[in-house]
Amino acid sequence: MLIIKKIYEEYKHDVFIYLVSLTKDASLSEDLVSETFLSAIKSLHRFHNEEQDKIKDKEMESIKDEEK
Repeated sequence: MLIIKKIYEEYKHDVFIYLVSLTKDASLSEDLVSETFLSAIKSLHRFHNEEQDKIKDKEMESIKDEEK
């Protein structure tokens, strides 16, 4: 969770400024920042699974290449 906190701390201001430029509403933008990062956290498992699948595919390719 420390990595997530670090990413949040590093990018929350930039995301906030961007959202204010779109919405012209600081309060709404604060809510959207929270929703944005929450959505990203909820999606991490998909990213992790996709990366694991890529590693598995590369390992299988290596095994097939060794068999040739």
